Amino acid sequence: MTMLEVSGLKRVFGGLVAVRDVSFQVNEGDLLGLIGPNGAGKTTLFNVISGVLRPSAGSVRFLGQDISRLPANRIVRRGLSRTFQAATLYPEASVIENAVRGTFGASRIGLWSGLSPAKWRAEAEEKALHVLDLFGLSRRAGLKARELAYGEQRRLGVAIALASEPKLLMLDEPVAGLNPEEASELASVLRRVKAERGVTMVLVEHHMRTVMGLCNRIVVLDHGTLIAQGSPAEVVSNPRVIEAYLGKDAAHA
Repeated sequence: MTMLEVSGLKRVFGGLVAVRDVSFQVNEGDLLGLIGPNGAGKTTLFNVISGVLRPSAGSVRFLGQDISRLPANRIVRRGLSRTFQAATLYPEASVIENAVRGTFGASRIGLWSGLSPAKWRAEAEEKALHVLDLFGLSRRAGLKARELAYGEQRRLGVAIALASEPKLLMLDEPVAGLNPEEASELASVLRRVKAERGVTMVLVEHHMRTVMGLCNRIVVLDHGTLIAQGSPAEVVSNPRVIEAYLGKDAAHA
């Protein structure tokens, strides 16, 4: 089943075209990688898909419905959640409180669910603790977020997005700044999340070992334009991809 369909997407800032006529699909069960050199338009594309920015042209369809003009909070309630390059945490709140706020996007336990405040809080904390356990953070639940190590803060950022019970989880550079051991650990957690929860994922990442090890399909942007898509093996051998990353001489070689 096609879960996400991006068609002719364009985003212009003044005279700068950041994303130009980009089209691709994400199928249910995919772990799709979105890669490209710095300035390729990856984060802008993420922001348009997730409702942070509106497209200048084109459309985004999620589960068959056009979400191109919806605000980010309504997109989350439909089942599409995302992380940001910088961990968006409340540093003075506890780890569990940060995770609980992620449940606000899950309509089944939101404030509009009809539950009493105490019952809602209990259910929200139970769901949040389960998500924290997936990321190895349940024992840190009582700490303030600022007391976590950097790698733990990155994992908490992903846990918050997952707490909204998304059908599609979009991850913006989740292993940025992590050492190889931490990056490998987070990649293992994402595999487990996908296996246990069946969450479809789209991943923007510069860490090629993580992308190649996790993703079944890859989309490549360069200067806002889609230049390749396919399996990891197809993409890494594509001359246009090699040229975008390493230059024309490397592509010719």
